[in-house]
Amino acid sequence: MAELDKAAGLLGMRRAQGPCATVAVENLRFVTALKVGEEFSIYGQVESVGRSSMRLKLDGHAAPPGGGETRRVVEALFVSVALDGEGRTRPVP
Repeated sequence: MAELDKAAGLLGMRRAQGPCATVAVENLRFVTALKVGEEFSIYGQVESVGRSSMRLKLDGHAAPPGGGETRRVVEALFVSVALDGEGRTRPVP
């Protein structure tokens, strides 16, 4: 969960062109178990943008060590808000 939050934070900051914070996780579904030693990659996309908020869809994929076929292990939908220098919400450009 922490890695997903970090990925959502990075995606949100890129889209908001500045600081943002996670305010909700609307959906978090573990599809299958991540096995010890597997490589874990997170892919994200901005699903929608409001005045100051963004819905961010994340998918986590696992692969055997050294590469190989990947499989989805987790999917999530995060909501982030853009913040100004004083920590208040601001419009997303």
